[in-house]
Amino acid sequence: MQDIRNEVYKLLGEYSVVTASIDTNITNRIDGLINRYYFELAEKDKVSALTKISQFPIENMLGEIYDYQTYTTTAIPYTQASARTYFFEVDNECAVDIKEGSNTSTMTTLSTLDITGISTFTKYRGLISAATASNYITMSFYGTAPFTIRNVAMYAYTFGNNTASIPDFMPYLEYALSSDYMKTKNVSYRLSQNYGVFTDYIIENGYLMIPRGYSAEFYHNYWKQVSGVATATNTFDVRDKTAAIIPFGVAADILIGNGFNVAAGRVLEEKYERMKAQIDTFTDQGRKTISNYKGW
Repeated sequence: MQDIRNEVYKLLGEYSVVTASIDTNITNRIDGLINRYYFELAEKDKVSALTKISQFPIENMLGEIYDYQTYTTTAIPYTQASARTYFFEVDNECAVDIKEGSNTSTMTTLSTLDITGISTFTKYRGLISAATASNYITMSFYGTAPFTIRNVAMYAYTFGNNTASIPDFMPYLEYALSSDYMKTKNVSYRLSQNYGVFTDYIIENGYLMIPRGYSAEFYHNYWKQVSGVATATNTFDVRDKTAAIIPFGVAADILIGNGFNVAAGRVLEEKYERMKAQIDTFTDQGRKTISNYKGW
């Protein structure tokens, strides 16, 4: 940041090692203008970033079935042997009995979930503390008014006995976009020796969503929304040769805006626009194949 300030001062004939010697009108304006031109140049010399995602979904012991079931007072059971944890979504008040038994005819209630105060689909997950690990586990849903459940899962793992670590069971797995996300460049995948561009994803409501049916490492390549610089030691995310253009735009703005020397300001403005137009905007979009047509 300080290097860019100094270059602006030099273009204006205001450079001094003594800050107090510099026109305060310029000092008060310079940082805001630097950021203005920084943001403008970052729109052309886009800054890329990468988020790595490891997606290897845990098997649902009940099967990979995504459905909606509406129930009322008749209890509806979901049963699986050796289950350790559960996940489901429900949209209205109901109760859920979690039962255990060496067979499905005679079962003991381990706990009951009383779900109240909801009217939209809400996620629930928890640990199952069975007395015998190999016993059958049943989740029995019932209520006094219609309610709908979806995406019920049982897992064979305890996930370190940490409830928060129990994974969602949903058609799409959701990954929060980075706070500096501006736009997706591409998504690629890697699995063993396979590598390529991946297109079967959705960007929605601040999330990258990938179908649960895919197991691979994913790489979300995106364009960053750069943050403003504020202190002397702050650096710029754009390339150095692009940041070096900033002083010409700032100095032009100050000369023209303050009327010090409009003609000189126009010259700097034209130079800034010329250098901005020359920025190389080419970006590599992924693996390329070169075919040998000439026999070399």
